[in-house]
This record gives sequence, C-alpha cells and structure tokens, in this order.
Amino acid sequence: VKGCLLALHGYLSEFQLQDALRLSTTPRCFETEAHMSLDAVTVKNLCILHGGPMTEKGSLFWLLNHCKTAFGTRRLKHWITHPLLRTEDILARQEAVAELVSATSSWPNHVRELLSKLPDLERGLTRIQFKKCAP
Repeated sequence: VKGCLLALHGYLSEFQLQDALRLSTTPRCFETEAHMSLDAVTVKNLCILHGGPMTEKGSLFWLLNHCKTAFGTRRLKHWITHPLLRTEDILARQEAVAELVSATSSWPNHVRELLSKLPDLERGLTRIQFKKCAP
C-alpha cells in the first residue's frame, strides 16, 4: 500500500496536485457493516441507475428522484446504490421520509423551493478545498 501511495504522490506532483492526498481528518477503516456493497453488474441488472442503455428512464433512481439540487441527487444515488443493512438505520430513514411526505404544513414546499435556488454547495466547497476556484 505504501508503494502505491508513493507512486500516486509522485504522479500527482507532476500536476502539482500532491495536496489532494492530504486528509482533513484521521484515516479510519472502511466500514461495510452499515450498508450493502453492490457491484456494477448488480446495479445494472437491477436497473438501479439506468433503465436502459444510456437512459435513466425506467430505473429505480428515475422513479425516486424528486431532488431539487445536484448534491441531493448525488446523495440519493449513493443511498440507493448502498442500501442500509441495520434495521434501526432503515427505520430511522423511513421515519424521516414519512415525516416529509405526510407533513400537513407548507414548510416542506417552502424548503424545496429554497433548496432549488441553491448552487451546488458540495462541489463548490470541494473546489475551494483543493484551491481550484476562480474569484
């Protein structure tokens, strides 16, 4: 692993991107106990992201996607391609979604309207972190 990281650091240095390997937090082990790992063949065969060649129509993602922001769309894709395993996590997510869907007040619509006007915050913050943004 060290050899691979050193080679990657050398390669990134050629493009002055070696800082991309700096971590803002302490590294931790990859945890797979929280969600299922689906390989690309499974995602394709279950029509999770694509309903047909080069189209989302007819896929699970197409059916569920009512996101108003790019970062919401990315989060939804991550959630449906990494299904939760623990019952308590699944129930907590179901309760949160049920609360949003069954809200009798107008606050979900107001929040949805506000979110639709936001720029892609996640991507913008990443660009700032790696110093790739323009003034």
